[in-house]
Amino acid sequence: MPIRSIPRTGSLAILALTSLAAAAMAATPSSEEILGFESSSSWTSSQGQSELATERTQGQASLSVSRFWYTEVQSQAVTGVGESTDEIGLDLWIPANTTWGTIQLVATAPSANFWEQLLGQANLSASQAGSWNTLRFPVSAAAKAMFAARPSDLRFKLRLSLPWTEVGYRLDNLRFLGQNPTRSRVEIRVPVADDFVYAETNNIRRRIGYWGQSDSFSQWRDVSSWFMGGDNELTIMAANRSGPYDARVEVRVDGGAPIVVDCQTARCLSGIETGVFLRTTIRLAGLNLPAGQNVTFTSADPGKLYLEDQYTGRTTPTTLLLPRGSYRAGVGVSTDVAPYSGRFHEKVVQVGAQTTTIDMETQGAPMPVQHTTRIAVLPIARSIMDDGSPDGLMTTDMVNRFRQQFQNTRNMLFRPLAYGLADLDVTILPMETELPLRVANAASLTDSTWSYMSQAKFQPLFSQYNFVVVVHSNLDANLSVIPTSGGWAGSGGQVIGFPISWSWSRTSAEPSDGLLHEMLHQFEDGSESHHHLTTGIQGLHGAEEHGYAIDQDNDDWNNTQTWLAWYRVFMRGQAGESLELQTLPQITAPLSSAPYHVGTFSSMRHGLRTSAPY
Repeated sequence: MPIRSIPRTGSLAILALTSLAAAAMAATPSSEEILGFESSSSWTSSQGQSELATERTQGQASLSVSRFWYTEVQSQAVTGVGESTDEIGLDLWIPANTTWGTIQLVATAPSANFWEQLLGQANLSASQAGSWNTLRFPVSAAAKAMFAARPSDLRFKLRLSLPWTEVGYRLDNLRFLGQNPTRSRVEIRVPVADDFVYAETNNIRRRIGYWGQSDSFSQWRDVSSWFMGGDNELTIMAANRSGPYDARVEVRVDGGAPIVVDCQTARCLSGIETGVFLRTTIRLAGLNLPAGQNVTFTSADPGKLYLEDQYTGRTTPTTLLLPRGSYRAGVGVSTDVAPYSGRFHEKVVQVGAQTTTIDMETQGAPMPVQHTTRIAVLPIARSIMDDGSPDGLMTTDMVNRFRQQFQNTRNMLFRPLAYGLADLDVTILPMETELPLRVANAASLTDSTWSYMSQAKFQPLFSQYNFVVVVHSNLDANLSVIPTSGGWAGSGGQVIGFPISWSWSRTSAEPSDGLLHEMLHQFEDGSESHHHLTTGIQGLHGAEEHGYAIDQDNDDWNNTQTWLAWYRVFMRGQAGESLELQTLPQITAPLSSAPYHVGTFSSMRHGLRTSAPY
């Protein structure tokens, strides 16, 4: 979307935001996925609302059913339910304040002459509310014979007579009880998280806890799908954003004694302002799970490989050993010297019993824009200094030059460095002539931007746009920089304060890396505050700590470009980091191989203040 100006009309246009996303056809769920309530299409409800929920006892999801007094929830046809025992179990999460209710389990298999047979009924009580419960249903001799015949048209039905709730009853893990376990069950919970906690295993890092997390993170969750048969290593990592920090993670296998990772059982660094303070690896030996499989990822041009939105540190072609399951894989292909370019290809990859090679570019065109950030630019006509310094004056020529530089920044830097997954929709508002920016002295120009924007006149802007760039003048009538004005910019909340001298010192043909910097602070806050992902040691200001030596005396666009090299990896979540960077002397080159990577890839792709889909 181009940058455009709005003439003075007395009102502001509200911009429409259109998001384009690639859709994948869903495969028919397996019997295991149906009985595990992994797909919303696996079960249909006669009444109420049903949807997948992340709180579960196994797999990746449970089914939440709400807004009913009575409903029948029926499965798709299943086969291969396993060897039957005397009982069938169903995990049910019951909302608080539930004091009564019944659930009946029914089975139907027409080919086995088994019609709507009631297997049993469970009666609920108030003591079961607010937690997961395993309900038990007996298996008769006739039902055992039917299961042994392995009919292909077997369907289960749950008859729910329960109190109305908006919260939802959650169903998970319909299975036979009492069998010798055929697979290991690995569970994890995070009772303490301040600020970010992750688990890394088999080439994938997952967010498992964060400051202000919901109660579900402190409950046991089945994460067996993360692992493969044999010995596995699980790395626990915790990072700080600011202030106090702490973490506690518990892991157990097959209900055994938990393995605890916290600052008492593992070394936590002290005095950490930002970045990782804990990283330790535990070994889970001899897991009884399907063997992992090698997956080779290729692309016509070498590209950076992502799994579940996390950069793996690998470049195609590359081979990873992965547990069986479904993964969202992406490859970013780019030209990393000016003029920059970037594109992103993504596929849903099914890892099964055979080794496989995935050509990441066979789907043709790269992914379109996934998120567009709406930005308003507010130029202020006059800045008045009470200390007697000359007034700062904004002219139309200044605004026009800034507008063109913003367009250049979008086209030359932002879009290619974001792999084309993100875009900017920028509106240049009419110059503000009624309310000058009045400050005590020239040095406080940018600092005063936030109080200036708190006035009632400007509040509608914050609901119409993701953030507002307030351009103020620190140039006098002779186009000279006002003494002591500093000329520094700042970003916070939904406001960027930007001095016009940063723009006026460049030509209309150039982009503005300083403007890009302040915008990246917005995405940095989105990654940390809304996606709950660390942006590493010192965040956007951590270039030197990560080995990117910034030469402030040279122009970054025409000369060293060292700032832009840092922005490129930071925007793409490719900034290599390690625990040792917290204690080593400042490094002079980026890590050639890093155990994990940080940056703003998630908020670039999914939006500043929207939840990421994981």
